[in-house]
Amino acid sequence: MKLALVALVAGAGIASASGSTYLVSDDSSLYRGTIGGGPAEKFDFLGGEHLIGMTIVPDGAVVTGANPGDVIAVDDQDNGRGYNIYRVDNAFSGTPTLAVIGVSDRVSNSLAFRQGASGGWELYGANGLGQTFKVHSLDLATFAGLADLDSGFGVLGVGGLQFASTGEAYFTVNGDNSVNAYDIGTNTASAIGPSGAEFTNNGLEFLDGTLYGAVGLDSGRIAVGSWNTGSGAFSQLEDVAPYGGGVMGFVIVPGPGTLALLGLGGLVAIRRRR
Repeated sequence: MKLALVALVAGAGIASASGSTYLVSDDSSLYRGTIGGGPAEKFDFLGGEHLIGMTIVPDGAVVTGANPGDVIAVDDQDNGRGYNIYRVDNAFSGTPTLAVIGVSDRVSNSLAFRQGASGGWELYGANGLGQTFKVHSLDLATFAGLADLDSGFGVLGVGGLQFASTGEAYFTVNGDNSVNAYDIGTNTASAIGPSGAEFTNNGLEFLDGTLYGAVGLDSGRIAVGSWNTGSGAFSQLEDVAPYGGGVMGFVIVPGPGTLALLGLGGLVAIRRRR
């Protein structure tokens, strides 16, 4: 199965993507770079961890072992009790390390936060088990699966899942290189269109209403770019590194200059842990 991932942050549109910092995983390797900023840094986790889903804890969310602004991730390997949930320390400066903060009993190819009707934050995962698109919610204290929804929408490998601030959701299907729409209220999915890119693994991320992501291209490169939610087309912004064929995770945050320009310096708290 082709797998992938992604995360959630407010930002400043396509023009402001320049200078934004991203993280992309390729199994046990993690790349950190800046849009328009030259070559990405590479870090290798020596414990054999495979980061398939990453997201950023939003302001106001109460998550076991993590604070707002922290990056959390999920492993694709069953450790006998489930799938490790990590906090990625020093994600955006210094050397990233992983701290286990829990174990999930659900297969999650992607992690995504969604603000519920009551205003509280909910955490969701997605997969394509049984070749249909499925989502599930995860308890923020225990990471146990709470609700499982099977849309019945046929897929060959689910990649990223992301919720827009307006409520609609989008997910990628690796088997046909497409991005698709999902309505969690009615549990229905619909095709949007092909990406124009051929990829194995991928991830999604909203930044100020624009859908971004990372893909493991069939040409053997990792690329970061934007997705057109009307047509499904993918536009490459960054050639990151050679692609090793592993599962992928992706997060992105606005650059310091963008936050200062918009007066959003306190919106996202990225803390370096000692």
